[in-house]
Amino acid sequence: MKTIQKAKYVALGVIIALIISALAGTAFAAIRTAQATLEYSVNAITLDGKTIEPKDANGNKVEPFTIDGTTYLPVRAISGALGLGVDWDSATGTVKLTSNAASPTPAPPTPAPPASTPSGTVLYNKNNIVIKYMGLVQNNSSYSKGYDLKLHIENNSDIGYMFQVENMYINGYKVYGIFSPRVAAGQSSNDSITIFQSYLDENSITKINDVELTLNIINNDDWSKTFKSDIFTIKP
Repeated sequence: MKTIQKAKYVALGVIIALIISALAGTAFAAIRTAQATLEYSVNAITLDGKTIEPKDANGNKVEPFTIDGTTYLPVRAISGALGLGVDWDSATGTVKLTSNAASPTPAPPTPAPPASTPSGTVLYNKNNIVIKYMGLVQNNSSYSKGYDLKLHIENNSDIGYMFQVENMYINGYKVYGIFSPRVAAGQSSNDSITIFQSYLDENSITKINDVELTLNIINNDDWSKTFKSDIFTIKP
């Protein structure tokens, strides 16, 4: 309950409802009055946890009220809190709400291009074997003109292995890679998969964007096929 000035119940309060209709392109407003009991029972209005202090166009504080269980809020204050423009057309008795055209929804950010695979990235680490990507370099020699995909192999097992390319795809096209190093037990090796320029030209590849490949890892003692690596994905 509030004081007489802000009484919880104000008898014989007057509500003005504006009824607008249009006939044959001509707008007119009919005004009716009714008697009702107003209850000032709203203590606060919040938006996302932040309190809104309703004010009229002149900056004077206004209060919400309740009639027969329905709460009425000042349209200007609520519209302002929601970022809407509000105006009153007295000729047609229309409350006009507008969205804020000056603040359009921002466009989604442009996705960043995929990052390249850094040198030293571990591609494989199983069966006591570690394989790292060490970079892609252009090879201009007359015999093997093209590119060298450099790998570092650590054989921490007690078996000597030979490594061969099983499948390799560049930019989605299958190409051949020359690679067959032997790495003794407990040893390491720096080797390169040779990619001939002629294989790239056959598939109209002018720039290597991504490489996918698998290796056969073979027991070097009896040449039995031991296992196959996972698929390596490299973005030079």
